[in-house]
Order: sequence, then structure tokens, then C-alpha cells
Amino acid sequence: MTKRILLPAFTLIEMTLTLFILSSLLLIGSHYYRTPSPKLSEELAVLAYKRAWDSAVNYSVTHQTVVYVKYNPDKTVCFETQKRNWQRVVQFPDSITFGSNATFLASIVDGKSKKPMTIVFLNNRGGDYKLTAQLYWGRLNVKSDRKSV
Repeated sequence: MTKRILLPAFTLIEMTLTLFILSSLLLIGSHYYRTPSPKLSEELAVLAYKRAWDSAVNYSVTHQTVVYVKYNPDKTVCFETQKRNWQRVVQFPDSITFGSNATFLASIVDGKSKKPMTIVFLNNRGGDYKLTAQLYWGRLNVKSDRKSV
């Protein structure tokens, strides 16, 4: 006499139901996924700029050196020392344009900005991001006048 051994397995109906449920969940999940909006990418770039500025202030204080801030036409801002042994680069999205006072070479000396300045980044929706550095106070104060899409 031969013994029959029954192995547990999915039947065709169970497999069809499982595939239907998984496909439905994936379809529903992909429906609610949104690509980042221009507003979000602008805010992230401004926050990255502020973090790079704060990092430059800290580096300037701890190493007793000058950190230069260069605004490039390709929408990048470069924070670097004269010998380029320390550097941070921030890339801005295409929807941001630099204001008139963000086209000069700024410097941070011993954790302080040499002169008071307001740096303005304009977006294409009519809003702007204003970052203010006070005299002898290197930290940035961020104020945004953002208008929704």
C-alpha cells in the first residue's frame, strides 16, 4: 500500500484572490503618491542654504578663517574658504531667481557677517524668501512671503 502525502499549497482560486488583493493595494497606493511640488523644492533649497550658512559660521569661528559665499549663474551657491579646504554647495530649483543683493561675494569672518544684509530669493509665483544677517551676528533670520500656487 502506498501512502499519499498531501502537501499544503495554494489553489488556483486562492492564488487569484491573493494577486487581486495585492494588485488593488498597489494601485491604491500609487494613486495617492504625489511628486514634490515646486513650493516644497524651493523650501528645501532655502533650508539647505540656511544649514550651509550656519555651518559656514561655525567653521569660521572654530578655524578662525574667512568663508566666502559665491552666487553662481547656474543657480548654485558655493560656501568655501580661500584655500578651498572646506566647501558646501547648495543647488536651487529653476523656479527660484536670486535677488539683486544675492549677486555679490559675501564673506563670513569669525562667525560674523561683515555688514548687515538681506538676501532675497524670488520664486515665479510672486513670493519671496528673505534671509537677514545682522551686523556682527552671523546667524540668518528667515522670513518667507510665500504665495500658494
